[in-house]
Amino acid sequence: MNIGASLYYLNTGARNFSPNAATRVSSGSGDQFIDALLSKTGAGRDTFIQAGQDRSYFMYDTKIANALFQTKGQPYSGEIRDVETERYTITSRSRGELCIYDKMRDENFIWDLSKNNVQVDTKTGSKFLIDNLGSGFFIMAAVDSELEDGLKQALGVDVLEEKNLTGFTVHEDRKTGIRYITANGYESQGGQIIMDKNARTQLDSLAKEYMKEYPGLMRTYNEALFYASFEVRGMARRVSGGIMMLGPNSLSFKSADGQNDWVLIFDQEYWDTMKALFDKAEDDKAGEKEFWKIKNNMYFA
Repeated sequence: MNIGASLYYLNTGARNFSPNAATRVSSGSGDQFIDALLSKTGAGRDTFIQAGQDRSYFMYDTKIANALFQTKGQPYSGEIRDVETERYTITSRSRGELCIYDKMRDENFIWDLSKNNVQVDTKTGSKFLIDNLGSGFFIMAAVDSELEDGLKQALGVDVLEEKNLTGFTVHEDRKTGIRYITANGYESQGGQIIMDKNARTQLDSLAKEYMKEYPGLMRTYNEALFYASFEVRGMARRVSGGIMMLGPNSLSFKSADGQNDWVLIFDQEYWDTMKALFDKAEDDKAGEKEFWKIKNNMYFA
């Protein structure tokens, strides 16, 4: 008897598919992942893909984040200059905050000068501005040399205050060299990619591979880009006959023929075990639900 996992089969043609609420695993942020995945329907846009494209699963919306920073700390009293660089626009806000607009990513980051120093990863030398919102959610801006110079100009300083990176880990995908960062203890959420020129180029290349390899599954370039970003972070695999996806409390297979999709739900506490199996499973076996049933008996019974 399996007490740690249940297997569901997706009928992607069903317009009103929904798993029984009693069978859903209620374990924090994991519900967001699997709810989105299991809400696939035959009409409209895949909400799981939508969540990835909007980045709402990995970070709070910028407007919500901005509201959170209105009451933080004491105002910064120094003079702030507006600065424009090739990639960034840096402007002052009330209460000692800087608004950093990343033109390449089309995203804003609000830096509370009284609370957040530049954090430096001692292993790689990578620098970050991070607002930790808790439960594995965070807003991050990678501080490259261009942004660092811009921030110094905006503040009129020669050196920015720095501290060692704590509570987060920087990873690098061996295949592409793309770096990404995760909150310690919340690796199952996938973290965020450090979007530099290499990451942008490599993700584009991977997305095109997905579109070529799975023409029946990739309806748009953005959808292919979504899967590529998960592959870089070790949460997606191209296996025989389709694509495997690993979430905080789910393992899914999306078949290239669209006929044999399935989802495995497991208790979130078993994520490390599932991740190890996910990484080691042979490509010709990983997409077979029988293979995972055997593993469930071993690890969850």
